[in-house]
Amino acid sequence: LPATMADNIAVSVRVRPLNSKEESKGAAWDIHSETNAIAPQAGSSAGTTDSTSYQLDNVFDPSCRTKDVYDRTTRGIIESVLNGFNGTVFAYGQTSSGKTHTMQGSAEEPGIIPLAVHDVFDSIDRSEGREFLVRVSYLEIYNEQMVDLFSADAVAPPTKPQMGSSGSRDLFGSSIGGGSFDRPERRVSRLQIKEDSERGVYVSGLKEEIVT
Repeated sequence: LPATMADNIAVSVRVRPLNSKEESKGAAWDIHSETNAIAPQAGSSAGTTDSTSYQLDNVFDPSCRTKDVYDRTTRGIIESVLNGFNGTVFAYGQTSSGKTHTMQGSAEEPGIIPLAVHDVFDSIDRSEGREFLVRVSYLEIYNEQMVDLFSADAVAPPTKPQMGSSGSRDLFGSSIGGGSFDRPERRVSRLQIKEDSERGVYVSGLKEEIVT
């Protein structure tokens, strides 16, 4: 993280535009990008039981561009990573809240990930007297199941059991004691979260690819 944010966690909110169904009901939140605050509107579904104003590190209204989000939330982290610090950026939100749009983006509006990758290699190209080794892993965590997306054995996680199934699921989402999933059970890479004094917390068995 940037020096002023060392060992800190920054929390940002990006509010997506309302869809046609939501427009008929009106916005549920008041967005104050200039003060980085949001508050539920009185009388809205969000404001019926709570009138608290929430102060965050960044608040982005529906008119913002992903590049703006990246510049204020991620660019400094990428710079610090290239200077040897650990950094993490992740999106959290309900279905259809805009996580994929923000993180992956499109050709017209690249997301956080492609913007970060561009800055990493741009900085490496401009560096003199230093050598970099860039390794990438691709891990999916879904329903408490870890999947290595670089592994030839990687598959999409099974969906929930069908109605009437008597089976249960273990930590990795496998069927136990009978029952059936919506699609046939398929082999999934078994990964484990471990920790040691040198690497810290890591995922054992996760494949890494060297990229240039």
